[in-house]
Amino acid sequence: MNKLNKALVGTAAAAAMAVSATPAMARDGHRGGPSAGEVIAGVAIIGAIAAIASSGNKDRRYRDDDYRGDRYRQIGQRQAVNRCVRAAERGATNYGRANVTDIRDIDRTRYGYRVKGRILVDQGRGRSQRSGYSDKGNFTCYIEGNRVSDVRYSGLRYSRR
Repeated sequence: MNKLNKALVGTAAAAAMAVSATPAMARDGHRGGPSAGEVIAGVAIIGAIAAIASSGNKDRRYRDDDYRGDRYRQIGQRQAVNRCVRAAERGATNYGRANVTDIRDIDRTRYGYRVKGRILVDQGRGRSQRSGYSDKGNFTCYIEGNRVSDVRYSGLRYSRR
């Protein structure tokens, strides 16, 4: 319900309570104190006024940014490429010194970006101690929102599993 409908319903309920309390006031008016009906009507009217007043302060509209947060906020194409390059090089450094040599393709996907490129891994350093060996291959990186969700390697000898 929108705010106007709530206000009208609350006003109608308060008016109905006030009208129903009037015969009790006429009948019990000679005792000098408030009757139980008057007290109940007063509480109902105060409650209706409070409900109307508080309904104006609440913003019930859906806000995409509040619900999803920073994790799913989209980034630009340049940022997507930079994050994918760092992630691809970081993932391949376990096998040697890795350098991205080329970005071949950047595609916009439903959830973010897909970045494809070429990578060169020199295996003279790092955990694998074979000296003078280099390996060339490809990588595909997926960005969802503003984070790297997956990096896949192909054409590298160590990536075959």
